[in-house]
Amino acid sequence: MPGETSRPLRALRVLLADGQATDRRVVAHLLEQQGHRVTAVASRHEVEAALGLAAFDIVLMDLEAADIDAVATTAAIRTRETQTGRRVPVIAMTTHALPEERDRCLTLGMDDCLVKPIKAADLDHRLTRIAARR
Repeated sequence: MPGETSRPLRALRVLLADGQATDRRVVAHLLEQQGHRVTAVASRHEVEAALGLAAFDIVLMDLEAADIDAVATTAAIRTRETQTGRRVPVIAMTTHALPEERDRCLTLGMDDCLVKPIKAADLDHRLTRIAARR
């Protein structure tokens, strides 16, 4: 039916990093409706702390949030992976819909890019694809 989302192949543990409380609530709600478990944070420090405490299947990160610094945070995640041996997909969330923005995200070490406002179907598609690879 229109507006409904499919259930994921399995529930993912998602670390959601967004500087805007409203955006965190909206995206967390979409994720939870899709059956995923969400930890929502608002800063780079909180991202790094959360990654130190739990294993996540994916990181959704606002590209424009000043308190997150997605470029530095992604670099820190990739450095951490050399120690853990476990790669965590990072999907940027951005307000820029240009194809160049996705290319920029990939160049920065991210795995994909979603355009804000996040649509449930787009989110579901990306996460289902990632869950299928795991």
